Amino acid sequence: MHFLTYETYTKCLGLLELKQTATAYYNKAKWYMGQEMPTFQDHISNAYHTSGAAGVFTTIFLGMEFASRDAFDWLMSEPKIVVAGGLLTRHMNDIGSYEREHEQGVFRTRVDCYMIENGVSIQETLDKFLEFAEDEWKTINKEWIVSSVPRHWMKPILNYARVQDTTYKGGEDLFSDPGKGSGQYHIVALFVDPIVI
Repeated sequence: MHFLTYETYTKCLGLLELKQTATAYYNKAKWYMGQEMPTFQDHISNAYHTSGAAGVFTTIFLGMEFASRDAFDWLMSEPKIVVAGGLLTRHMNDIGSYEREHEQGVFRTRVDCYMIENGVSIQETLDKFLEFAEDEWKTINKEWIVSSVPRHWMKPILNYARVQDTTYKGGEDLFSDPGKGSGQYHIVALFVDPIVI
C-alpha cells in the first residue's frame, strides 16, 4: 500500500479543486460566448466553484496550524457551511457586479437568467438574490451552532463569509472598486484610524 506524504496529499487536493474550478469557468465562458443557453439552475450548479471559495479555503487551510488530512478531507467533502460560504459570495457578487457586467454586455448573467425565467423585474430579482444570500447566512449560522466539526476548522469559513458580506453589502462591489462608496470608510477604519485594543 502506498501512503501519500502530507505535501503530496495537499497538492493533490489543490489540483482537484483547480480542475473543478477550471471546468466551472469553462462552462461559464461557453455561456458568455453565447455557445450555450444556460438556465438559472445551470448557474446554481456551477456557482460554488466559480465563487472561488473552495480554492481560497484550501489555501487558507494549508497555512493553518490545524492543517491535517482530516481537516482537508472535511473541507473537500463540501460540507454545508463551506458550500454556503461560496454561494453567499456568488449571490452577493452577482448583486454588486450586475450593473457593471450589464454595461459591459456580459451575456446572460445569473441575474439575467433568473429575471427571464421568472418574468420578474430587475429589482425583484436583486431582492430575491438578497433572500438567497440570507438563506446562506442561515445555513452558516446553523452549522456553526449544531455541527460537531471543530470550530477552528469552521472559523476561516465564517470569517470569509463576513468579508464577502462587507465587500458586497448594499449592492456595492468593493472588490472591483474598493475606493467606491463605503470602501473608503472601511480602508480608513482599518489602516488610518484603527481602534487600538
